[in-house]
Amino acid sequence: MIGVGSKGKATREGMNLAARLHIPHFAQGTPIPPEIQFLFFYEEGALFLGDLEEKFGKPFLVDYLSDEFYHRLETASKKDPLLKASGFEKGNRTFLDASYGLGYDSIFLASRGFGVTACERNPYVYEFAVDALVRLKDGGGISRNPPQIFLGSVAEYIKEYPAERFDTVYFDPMYPEAGGRSALAKKEMRIFRALVGDDIDAKELFPLLLSRAKNRLVIKRPDDAPSLVPESTRKVDIKFEGKSVRFDVYLVDLN
Repeated sequence: MIGVGSKGKATREGMNLAARLHIPHFAQGTPIPPEIQFLFFYEEGALFLGDLEEKFGKPFLVDYLSDEFYHRLETASKKDPLLKASGFEKGNRTFLDASYGLGYDSIFLASRGFGVTACERNPYVYEFAVDALVRLKDGGGISRNPPQIFLGSVAEYIKEYPAERFDTVYFDPMYPEAGGRSALAKKEMRIFRALVGDDIDAKELFPLLLSRAKNRLVIKRPDDAPSLVPESTRKVDIKFEGKSVRFDVYLVDLN
């Protein structure tokens, strides 16, 4: 289970967050029952997530203003595999992120000029990501063209906006458990996985996502994983390799 802890000036924020998520709130000094494994809390104006059993290390936050991410934004070239896979050089500019998650890929593409619409169906992850986006805007990190995040699944988004189509549709489903080297090595993603679980409907979403793409569907995979759907169902048209991930591109037949 998950709850919200707060103290001092952050108590009101914590209470509001708990009310939005319909989870328990624990003010300073209130005993936290053992069934609570994860705890949100505000510190210095930022939302953190901690694991009370400390299986995953210290609490963390989503930080689009971190030195590490800023370095990526500043040093990425036109040869960046995500940028190439998304079709930026081909003139693609509208982008649907079907699984926003922690949001770093969408923020990166928005900084490069894509108009990003994103869907996040997990309300905990949504709150975490929106908090980071607000801090990014307040910090002047993205003054125009910020991602628009929809709270709900991509299927719900398409049902609500059936006429919407995008140059590029992007899907980064939760990777399956695997032995050896894993893209889930970072503690953030390990906590994320424990909180969210697997995207068990990932394969079923493939035709729906492809139908929303004007030019291409891009699916992010671990570098040693098979494609999301069997080659007999739909062959990958282009593959772009990253350091530990791969971007499988399915082009849309416009004829």
